[in-house]
Amino acid sequence: MSNDFEDADFPLPVALLMQDRWDDAYSYLLNETKLTLAGRLLAMPDDVPFDPTTAARAVLQKAILSLIESLAGHGERESGLLSLAWRMLTVDPQKPDTFVAVMPPLAFMAKHYFTEVTDTKLLAEIEATKLREQIDARLRVWWRAADGKYKDSHVSMFRIAAVDTRPSAIGIDDPDVATDSPQQPEVKGPSVVVMKKPGAVTKGLPNDWKDMIGQAIQLVVCADAAAVRRDLYAEYPHATQAIDLLTRDMRDGQPVRLRPALLVGPPGSGKSRLVRRLGEILGLYTYRYDAAVVADNMFGGLSKGWGSAHPSVPARAVQTSMQANPIVMVDEVEKAADSTHNGNLWHSMVPFLERETSARYRDGGIDAELDLSHVNHVATANAVDRLPSPLRDRYRMIRVPSPTLAHLPALAVQVMRDLARDDDARAHDDPLAEDELDIIGRAWARERFSMRKLQRLVAATLDARDACAPRH
Repeated sequence: MSNDFEDADFPLPVALLMQDRWDDAYSYLLNETKLTLAGRLLAMPDDVPFDPTTAARAVLQKAILSLIESLAGHGERESGLLSLAWRMLTVDPQKPDTFVAVMPPLAFMAKHYFTEVTDTKLLAEIEATKLREQIDARLRVWWRAADGKYKDSHVSMFRIAAVDTRPSAIGIDDPDVATDSPQQPEVKGPSVVVMKKPGAVTKGLPNDWKDMIGQAIQLVVCADAAAVRRDLYAEYPHATQAIDLLTRDMRDGQPVRLRPALLVGPPGSGKSRLVRRLGEILGLYTYRYDAAVVADNMFGGLSKGWGSAHPSVPARAVQTSMQANPIVMVDEVEKAADSTHNGNLWHSMVPFLERETSARYRDGGIDAELDLSHVNHVATANAVDRLPSPLRDRYRMIRVPSPTLAHLPALAVQVMRDLARDDDARAHDDPLAEDELDIIGRAWARERFSMRKLQRLVAATLDARDACAPRH
């Protein structure tokens, strides 16, 4: 990475964009994450390998996904930036859909933070122009990857962008690079202005929010609701009725707008993953909020009158994704503290579940009126007896049953696909044999048919198969 980018105070994801190799990006980001978390008195997870050159790809991917999940749960701006940066390391040019959650916020950030950096006069005008051109060039290559232009490539996105933005590549080897992709996501189709000018107080408003004033934000459209259901049926054969209820309001060619839903079922039945997969298939950003660690009303935001202001969770989901209808998933909602000493999660959630109030929500964290009525709200719970009736009344209750042995063959296939997604070496594994499924089934029954346990059992079976394979 150029020293210009090390000296300039760019947001972490933008600085990461300029790394030339995946390993360099990993090492740079790991160091920045440790510094950031140390400054906030948070511990770095122990399972994140320090040296990417000595760790297996599957180990790295598992650690990165775990770290992204952990960072997303903090619900703070710094954690959000780190989460986006780490997600950049998970993109795969051969899988364009992996860019869905990355490109809109990355392009938005690159455009609007650049002005802030140059205003500090840390960079001379000619240097600023050069850096801007380099950033724009890298973004164009990443947009091309999101469009599937590098599906046959076997190198990382960082290396592709470094090679394709060399002076010899720009305007010579690839004359269309300057105009092939937009610098920022163009809003095509339905959109909504989330922050209208009359309802925003610009004084003291952070730049990343100030730039949203009067800006049209994309509404993600459902292209084929029946196809979405078919994909989910294949992955969750035990939950077809739940899938029907969850997706009942989706219409082809219309923005995705789900009625608030509460998925209720035993631990390990796949509730959280079902929500995440729905978002991935639809191209919707999913913001996970872990209720088990919440003992306040931070979900609704923290007013500027306090020491540190925090926008509400739905507002952060919109600003992070630059989608007006992301999914906000409150995981294990019944495990939140019921004390009202510092506010209460359940009470703070209620205004967002009514379209009348969420359409004109005054977010104290940024002192602005926002239209958050398009945000999709889904929660998960093992039981609902602790939840107050005003909250239960606003949700569509959906029961998610545990799978049974009859579902094992189909679920095992999906687990193997998940393992192959994280580890390319698993892409060529033979299907599980009947005797392997029989052993897995007996162990799985003892684990009460938990989906999490099934993943471990299948992975252990494949590892045992590898250990017994003949060596030549």
